[in-house]
Amino acid sequence: MIGRAAVALFAATALAAMAAAAEADDPYRLDNPDYWKSYADNAGRIMATPFAGQEVDWERNALLLAAIGGAFLVDDDVERWMKRHRSAKADTAASVAASFGTLNALGPALAGGYALGRATDDAKLQETALLGAESLVLASAFAEGIKRGVGRDRPNEPDQKVDKADFNGPHARKDGSFPSGHTTAAFSVAAVVAAEYEQQPAVGAAAYGIAGLTGLSRLYDREHWLSDVVAGAGLGTGVGLLVHHFRPFGPQGGALSFAPGAGSRPAGLTVTARF
Repeated sequence: MIGRAAVALFAATALAAMAAAAEADDPYRLDNPDYWKSYADNAGRIMATPFAGQEVDWERNALLLAAIGGAFLVDDDVERWMKRHRSAKADTAASVAASFGTLNALGPALAGGYALGRATDDAKLQETALLGAESLVLASAFAEGIKRGVGRDRPNEPDQKVDKADFNGPHARKDGSFPSGHTTAAFSVAAVVAAEYEQQPAVGAAAYGIAGLTGLSRLYDREHWLSDVVAGAGLGTGVGLLVHHFRPFGPQGGALSFAPGAGSRPAGLTVTARF
């Protein structure tokens, strides 16, 4: 019910902002057809990107895979530690942090950012909100597809002995653990915010920090394994950076090479564009 209310609020705010748009040549608006077309275009581009570059940085690819693999090795230890260190205050903090990865929080925030950008004629804020929404939709769709394909058990499964290696395959479950959807969503928006405000590092640090708290909350609540969270952070960040690169507003890059790894950006993802 709350999710539907968030969607309704997003739609109402978006329509109100659209009605307030006066400049016909302003590209940063919801009734720009190129924006909506970019959803389908970018979904295909993102899936093809890992194979599109002439050069692949295998070292950085290996480092990201090693991070996920290393997290897998300590999944049980982290889960047990989180189970032992619970408190009422931590429960409250985790509940708040987890909400940052939901449509209930991200939807109104993005809608509000877009509306504020329209009202103040702030093109960057408008673009950030529009690209953040697109990144959220695409990253969440990818995460859901992987979840259903992998079918991993969650650490808090009731009435059974849980094994972190229980990957049950396609159609085994609809609410699989790998990757963390909340973490993916939070990082997909954070990556866009950080990329848009690259000249203001504090903004990006805050965005990634909030996303990191979301991932931590999923570990604390035993909803996900550490490797789920690491994978979700990587997926969300990668999609966010690519959506920003392929944005329908203004100039775009030429050939793009996407290599997850230990680059300068948080979550260890490297995007290389040739202009």
